Amino acid sequence: MVVDHLPESLLYFPFGTQAGPSAVTTADQIIEIYRERGLRVVASRLGPATLSPEVNDRYREVGIPVFESPHAAVNAMCLVADHLDRLRGSDADRRS
Repeated sequence: MVVDHLPESLLYFPFGTQAGPSAVTTADQIIEIYRERGLRVVASRLGPATLSPEVNDRYREVGIPVFESPHAAVNAMCLVADHLDRLRGSDADRRS
């Protein structure tokens, strides 16, 4: 997979339920980007965890969190962003 420009973070939300070989291929490509670019990656897989469970295992083995819905993934990212903003605010307060 060739990607010339990526942001600092990547949210992966497949449109539809992915299972079988295509799910594994997609996971491997996302993991490759994660390793090569050092991005923060959050994945969301629609459908039951019983559909290609090895894909969730692949993500988790490299430290990519997997959520059962896009809603849950976005909520988690928002919580992390809010926490980082508070930490940055605390750092700014200490410097002044």
